[in-house]
Amino acid sequence: MQEFVAANAGKYMLESWGAEGSGSPQNSSSSRGGKGGYTMGYYKMLQLNKLYACVGQRTGDFNAGYNGGGYAKNKNGYPGGGGGGASHIATTNRGILANYYNYQSEILIVAGGGGGSDDNGGDDGTGGSGGGESGYNAYNNGILITGTNTWGCGATQSTGYAFGQGGATTDAPNDSGGGGGGWYGGFAGHDNAMGGGGGSGHINTNNIINGHMDTGVYEGNGYIKITQVSF
Repeated sequence: MQEFVAANAGKYMLESWGAEGSGSPQNSSSSRGGKGGYTMGYYKMLQLNKLYACVGQRTGDFNAGYNGGGYAKNKNGYPGGGGGGASHIATTNRGILANYYNYQSEILIVAGGGGGSDDNGGDDGTGGSGGGESGYNAYNNGILITGTNTWGCGATQSTGYAFGQGGATTDAPNDSGGGGGGWYGGFAGHDNAMGGGGGSGHINTNNIINGHMDTGVYEGNGYIKITQVSF
């Protein structure tokens, strides 16, 4: 968690990018999961007001991405990729996004993380992209998950695996991807070559002016930027 102190009173542009999901560590290092989302908006601050930024992580293997990514290790030892973590900005310092379950009004913006992939052996189990009002669903052996069950599905603004947390593949029969972190986290994959769903983004419309979200636009670890645009 990073602290930001306003040097001057004025309007600030807040931007956050969620982390990309990871690909199967059984495959090459270039294996990648669903892309992270983008969320932005404007927030008025007084001099010396503080904000707190928590940046999501892409681990590059089966481990859970920091700030809500889902773990992808499973009992047979053939993991897919871990879900990417969300990136958020808040008015208080409570740590990771899941800690704000009872303090949701303190969160200003969230960018969802992408779901982890399983593309081991050439299978197309791509993770769903994160961000936006709804994270994207994943693929299973090249077939898009339709949402007829929860496995591999993306989160929405109000539902998903859990608030601030993507699902883990602890009970999957074989290699599959973890869910991306977000306002609500995506569901993990459950079958062979099934990716995890992307996590959703969020804008606190009571405090943020002219907010906007995009789904699946960012690769790598998450990122946060705060810029003063007027005095």
